[in-house]
Amino acid sequence: MIEVSVCIATYNGEKYIKEQIESILHQTQSVDEIVISDNYSTDSTMDILMSFNEEKIKVYSFREPDVSLNFENAIKHASGKYVFLCDQDDIWIENKVELMMDQSQENCLVISNAQVFNSKGIIGDWFSLRKSTRDTMSNLIRFSYLGCCFLAQKELLNKCMPFPNTKTLISHDNWIYFNAGFYGKIKIIDECLVKYRRHENNVSGGVKSKRSIFEKILYRLRLIYYLYENIIHRRYPNI
Repeated sequence: MIEVSVCIATYNGEKYIKEQIESILHQTQSVDEIVISDNYSTDSTMDILMSFNEEKIKVYSFREPDVSLNFENAIKHASGKYVFLCDQDDIWIENKVELMMDQSQENCLVISNAQVFNSKGIIGDWFSLRKSTRDTMSNLIRFSYLGCCFLAQKELLNKCMPFPNTKTLISHDNWIYFNAGFYGKIKIIDECLVKYRRHENNVSGGVKSKRSIFEKILYRLRLIYYLYENIIHRRYPNI
């Protein structure tokens, strides 16, 4: 029986994916499957994944170049009751699964802190750098959390499906977080359980947003609208 799944969205991750997979496989509490949705990588990502020769690793292809929808594809193929979201270029602390699973039954979403680092060394912890807040509504003003630090009950993720499409620009982590605030309890863990790597090819998750004020306001209005449609009506238009 599969209880714990890890979902990873990959694209040209040859530089760091091996270290990430190894950190997942060497946890103090093992996971049952690692579900990878690959956006047709053109580097050696697939060769590296196959080199593990590990039955737990299951790879699926996804054509559309959108990281949130790539994660959605991985989640669709996950069989576990509990699902970790994972980036291709980070490193998990060895007791991450154990500590987060301890909180998973009573909370539909568990979120840990992360140690932020780059090629020059440690930058700090994410909660401090981001000035994270525990208040759900305050997160509409300043989003506090990283999707790569999420552990979600599959039941919650099913209620988040389908993710808003590419044109909405709504990120999967914000979408899951605010749905979780309605459907159940969220547990925040202050301990850094992920080494969150910053480099020139990161597609999301910067400490400071590069969007204009207008873009930030539009994003939040769009997010609120889709949350209303999903939570109240369990539907939203596929624009």
